[in-house]
Amino acid sequence: AAGPIGRTTTTAADGTYTFRSLSVGEYTLTVSKFGYGGQTSTATVTENATTTGDFTLTQAPSGRLTGTVTSPAGPAAGATVTVADTPVTATADDQGRFEVTLPYGTYEVRATHPSRCVTGGSARTTVAGDTSVAVTLPERTDGYGYACATPGGRPYAAGDRQLALTGDNTTERVDLPFPVPLYGKTYGQAWIGTNGTVSFGGNNTGDINGDLPSAATPNAALYPFWDDLVVGAAGSGSGVFTGVTGTAPHRAYVIEWREVSHWSAQADKFSFSAAIGEDGSVVYTYKGTGGTSIKGGSSATVGVENASGTDAFAYSFNQAGITDGLAIAFRTTRSGVVAGKVLDANDGKGVAGATVTVGTGDTAVSATTAADGGYVVQSPSGARAVSLTAPAYESAAATVDVKAADVTTVTQSLRTGRVTASGAAVEVVLPADQKRTRTLDLTNPGLGTD
Repeated sequence: AAGPIGRTTTTAADGTYTFRSLSVGEYTLTVSKFGYGGQTSTATVTENATTTGDFTLTQAPSGRLTGTVTSPAGPAAGATVTVADTPVTATADDQGRFEVTLPYGTYEVRATHPSRCVTGGSARTTVAGDTSVAVTLPERTDGYGYACATPGGRPYAAGDRQLALTGDNTTERVDLPFPVPLYGKTYGQAWIGTNGTVSFGGNNTGDINGDLPSAATPNAALYPFWDDLVVGAAGSGSGVFTGVTGTAPHRAYVIEWREVSHWSAQADKFSFSAAIGEDGSVVYTYKGTGGTSIKGGSSATVGVENASGTDAFAYSFNQAGITDGLAIAFRTTRSGVVAGKVLDANDGKGVAGATVTVGTGDTAVSATTAADGGYVVQSPSGARAVSLTAPAYESAAATVDVKAADVTTVTQSLRTGRVTASGAAVEVVLPADQKRTRTLDLTNPGLGTD
């Protein structure tokens, strides 16, 4: 009602409405409801009298809008669908489908999902009859391109070799069974902490968890369940276990925190593990977790972080949501791994100290071969130039298609000079304290071949 006094009200279930204590005067009454045509009329309010204004609304032409909500993992069951600037909402079924009725017009259809691995999505559509729309939920990524998924039915990953790691706020350094790529760097050792952390950048107990990313240590780290945890004594059933699964180049190094507890509730046990892949993947699995308190992650940090603490995928920070049987699978969306060996073309043995460079310019990534000639490089995906050099060897080059979240194998033999003698042997016999001179002809027939 607009007049000497402005008022707004909502009709009751039976359509009635009342404005009380209006000043005397002329009023303009406007009524509207989503899905109906609006109406306007005038009314005169007089002293000590009741004025009546009735309206009959006509339903606006409308159509049925059906749609689907999907994510990179498939149908987004349970997604919440809203239509901007309307009261219309819906929930996607187990196939990601939904249906609403809307007046004719153009709308922005929005969808959100409780998964922490995706962000909200939207699509515009025009309703002029029955129509359909598809809404895609983009996956959430960090700056480097790590993304996550929560695949159902993934088995819990357990270790089979117990470390000497026990107690509260302690760590143990381990040599990794294979080079581990993370955020474009490769690591050969790690510090495993009782507080649910794996740091590749140095020893840090990390007794107080924090949000990610952060320049504060630990960095270059995995956080399957970073909290103030306690690992029981040997023989108690509690412990930190490691193991290796799979075959090269798709092995995974498993670190399991078994039957651990928070320091404030040491009788309440739960387990979790991190499986670190040669391809740069990281999978966390959980057992005995859940609820809205400590065992659900209400005081924990879950995620992965780079070496400088400037980039990270923070799955959760002090938020319950780590359920029993949950699996969180992190993978790279814009980078892959190039691995292999540099060999001597003459004898087929590994060339130690060779330099392998993948890519050119600002995106080039290099590694130095180990004693067996092996190397691992995490590189941006796509067509990449590979150069291989070593002192006293002829350089080699190749072009590879680096696939995201996968391992591309490049093994290359380098050629070098080969020397042969003119005779099978040279024999010299001389008395003590004497010397003799003989001539041996050496011939270099050229470079060795592949």
